[in-house]
Amino acid sequence: MSDMLIFYDETFPYDGVRPGEEDLAMLREAAQVTEAEGLESALNGLAGGTLVMLHAPYVPKQAWTAVLAFLKRGGNLLSLGGAPFKRPVRKEAGAWKVEAEQTAYHQQLHIHEELRVVSCPIEHLQADTLNPLFEGFETLFEVADTWNLVPHVTKNVELPHQMGSAGSMDTQISALLKGISANGREVAAPVVQWENSRGAFRRRALAARESDPKREVLGAGRS
Repeated sequence: MSDMLIFYDETFPYDGVRPGEEDLAMLREAAQVTEAEGLESALNGLAGGTLVMLHAPYVPKQAWTAVLAFLKRGGNLLSLGGAPFKRPVRKEAGAWKVEAEQTAYHQQLHIHEELRVVSCPIEHLQADTLNPLFEGFETLFEVADTWNLVPHVTKNVELPHQMGSAGSMDTQISALLKGISANGREVAAPVVQWENSRGAFRRRALAARESDPKREVLGAGRS
């Protein structure tokens, strides 16, 4: 059994073009795929591995506690789509109801704010040279608006009674895919990696914002 759990539900809110039957067959071959109603129980049975969320910014409200517990147990997260965990969704009278944008969920993951970044300055995309995970796969992504995840990852301070004192370096943030302007400047990062080495989340979280190539992005990561 794969240690990857993919959350996708044909009835759950989704931005963009949904995966087709061929795409879904590939996902089910690569990993366990669960719908919204089964996400909580599926996560409770995992001690590690990777949770892939295909519905960002939407998240099933009833499964949030299980998502948070999974990440605190050392699980990894790959979020594809819009701003992660910004729009909780609840089941009401048999239908999904999308709630207003909120910060309470993603702030529990040390993402203080999520700010839109417009794509107009970006001419092309380029993989990071130090961590070339996406080298050769840049064309799978389209130049599009993305999101700036404003971190608040350090919760302790060295001198509690002194304002502005520094705390521990709990998280290392890397831009794995960069938006490059016409004059060669790095102006955006559609794919970022948060490597949590201390604190409540001591594993890796990868957040990606792209147009629609979720099938190709997941397929490129298969060995």
